[in-house]
Amino acid sequence: MTSPGGVDDPVRVRSVPAGHPYVAAALGHPRLHLVPDPPVPGAGPGVWWPHPALSIGHVREHAHEWDVVHLHFGAEHLSVEQTRAWVDALADAGVPLVVTVHDLDNPHLREQDHHRALLDVLVPAAAAVLTLTRCAAARIADRWGVRARVLPHPHLAPLARIEEAEGRWGDSEGELLVRVVLKDLRANVEPAIVEAVLAGVRASEVPARLVVDVHPGVLAPDGDRPEVAQLLERVATDPLARVDAHPPWSDEEVHEALGATNVLVLPYTHGTHSGWLELCADLGVLAVVPAHGCYADQHPAVAADGTVPGAFAAAVTRALRDVDAHRRSGAEIAPWQATAAARDEQRREVAAAHAEIHRAIGRTP
Repeated sequence: MTSPGGVDDPVRVRSVPAGHPYVAAALGHPRLHLVPDPPVPGAGPGVWWPHPALSIGHVREHAHEWDVVHLHFGAEHLSVEQTRAWVDALADAGVPLVVTVHDLDNPHLREQDHHRALLDVLVPAAAAVLTLTRCAAARIADRWGVRARVLPHPHLAPLARIEEAEGRWGDSEGELLVRVVLKDLRANVEPAIVEAVLAGVRASEVPARLVVDVHPGVLAPDGDRPEVAQLLERVATDPLARVDAHPPWSDEEVHEALGATNVLVLPYTHGTHSGWLELCADLGVLAVVPAHGCYADQHPAVAADGTVPGAFAAAVTRALRDVDAHRRSGAEIAPWQATAAARDEQRREVAAAHAEIHRAIGRTP
């Protein structure tokens, strides 16, 4: 790859987006230059969506400043016709496209037809297709006949936090904590799972309690989902459960909450991968995940088939017993836990692989 300044200059990558923790870690390599996200008209600092680089006009005006365009997410507002036109504009400008398929099913949307139609345009058009797990790569091959390179998600917690979590198993006594994070009820969140989780806590016969985290608006009497507010009111009356209503957490607050958690349950009806699973691996939390998607291929976890009655309750029971057995074993690192050294090495390898890919396909002057 020879970029405009010379053979050793970094490849100029127009990442969509650039200002995201995943992108900063995965593409953080000295041989890559991430072009900063342009300001979005009318939006505040740090807001990159809807991304201006997804417009044909922006491509025509700025394509000479890029060697590669790498699309991660954020194209949901485009129509299929607009997406085709955008891909064609990149081709006309001679800028190769890299697509990372984070989501085969979009967790922010209930209906998936539009998302899949966009992928039907983007994946075949890409000079390189990447994804996070072998499970997702197999599905990409089945659907589009495209071979996707698997590059795992880098760590999300700071290395110092991960190293600190390596010592969390020193105390083999005390109550375990199971957490379900509902937040503001994203499109793929199923709050009814909470009752199954509580049943699993009780059946485990391990000293444990359940905490459900939710944004305050969900509990408002005049909210959009009164049945959810009623469900959580019932759950909160159980002596083994607590419902915590609070505003969105900062990254530091997320790390603090997971650092006090032993089992995290992902209450998802659809989706493919999860950043929460990366944090679970970082901080030594055993996750209970749906059997659908590719969650169980992302990191060691306990999978539950949501179509089978009692599956989530049984999975929570098993997870609690696994955590209890591990902490009594005296072993320092749990089987589902990453070490700081391993995560640091993985991030470096992932960034180096991205640099290799971008330099191999990036356009030359």
